[in-house]
Amino acid sequence: MSRWVAEEVWHPDQQGSFDDNGCWLLRVPFGSARELIMDILRYGAEVEVLAPAFLRDAVAAEARKTAGLYPL
Repeated sequence: MSRWVAEEVWHPDQQGSFDDNGCWLLRVPFGSARELIMDILRYGAEVEVLAPAFLRDAVAAEARKTAGLYPL
């Protein structure tokens, strides 16, 4: 998934690089957290938000709500 996401343009001022494990680390400025959260969630468990904390928390909360729709 990293290579596929690395080819996407999220923002003209984005900065990205691969780490030693082959993970794509992306820094992207954003104005609308809601729009970015929706973009992030389309990758499911293939992506992890590292920072900022409020965005990480918001993505995690949305993922929990989604999982709650599908009880075991």
